[in-house]
Amino acid sequence: MNGKLELSPFLIRSTESQVTFRFDPASLENGYEYPATLETLLRQLVGEHAEMFGDREVLIDLENLPAISSKQLGAMLAVRKTCAPHQKVRVMNLRPNVSELLRVTKLEDFFDWS
Repeated sequence: MNGKLELSPFLIRSTESQVTFRFDPASLENGYEYPATLETLLRQLVGEHAEMFGDREVLIDLENLPAISSKQLGAMLAVRKTCAPHQKVRVMNLRPNVSELLRVTKLEDFFDWS
């Protein structure tokens, strides 16, 4: 099932083969505070919309993110933790400075961006 969902700070789009998480530009511009329970909220969302998630590839698209903060890193990890342990989470449109940050913080083991 294809569809769109919104759970701030993410806009989520599902196709037949992928689920893509993008940071909502409005939440970035407005300095929206991410909920401390984001991981729990993501798990609930996946449970309520299981048909949209299934065994699809999970992508985090950083297209509109020129830099990354600890808030965004935490949100990315919440997506990773929500996925099944065997499921890879691929990061797209990674700028060099963000790629370096993921390496320095040793988060490259949690995400694939090759």
